[in-house]
Amino acid sequence: MSTPRKRWKAIALLGLCCVVLAGLIALPKSTARPAPKVTILDKRLQIFSVETVAGTNTCYLSDDGSHIGNQLGGRIASKLHAWGVPVYVPPYFAPGKRSDSRAFIICYYFPLPPMPSAHLDAELVAADGTIFPMHTPGGGGYGGPPGGGPPRKYWNGWMLESPPPNIESCVVRLKLQTNGMPVGEIRFGQR
Repeated sequence: MSTPRKRWKAIALLGLCCVVLAGLIALPKSTARPAPKVTILDKRLQIFSVETVAGTNTCYLSDDGSHIGNQLGGRIASKLHAWGVPVYVPPYFAPGKRSDSRAFIICYYFPLPPMPSAHLDAELVAADGTIFPMHTPGGGGYGGPPGGGPPRKYWNGWMLESPPPNIESCVVRLKLQTNGMPVGEIRFGQR
C-alpha cells in the first residue's frame, strides 16, 4: 500500500524530470560556424552583436531586441497572451515564408537623425557579387540616458525571403538610408 509521503515523492520526482526535459529541449543547438567578420567603414558605427536565423518559425528576441532570446519562454508568453492573459511578450518575427529564408539580427549604434523611422538599410552581397536588397519588419532602440535623449543602441532584423544558394558565404552591407553610403560590412563564411 502506498503512503501519502511516497506519492508526494513520486509526484515531485516526476515534476523535476519534466522541468529538466523542458530545459534540455529549450537549449540552443550547437553550430560550428565561424564567427562573422565585422568591417567598420564609418568610424561612427559600432556593432555589438550579429545573429542569423533561418526558416519560417517565429523567432523571439531578448527584451531589448539585441539578440535571440528564450524561444520556449517566448512561445509560452505568446500563447498565454493569445488566450487573454495579460503577460509581456518579447519582440518577435518570422524570418520568412520559406524554409531557406534568412534573417540577420544586428545590434548597433550609429548617430541617427532624431526621426522615428531613420535607420540603416541593409543588402546581402552573394559570393558571386549579386546584390539582394533586404527588408526589415522590425527594429528599435534602447539604452538611452535617464530622462530622455537618443538611444545608445539600435537593433534591426533584416530579412531575405529568397537567399542565394551559397548563403553561408556572403556579406551583409549596412548603408545609410538617406544616401546609400556603406557604413559597415559583416562577412559570413570563407570569403
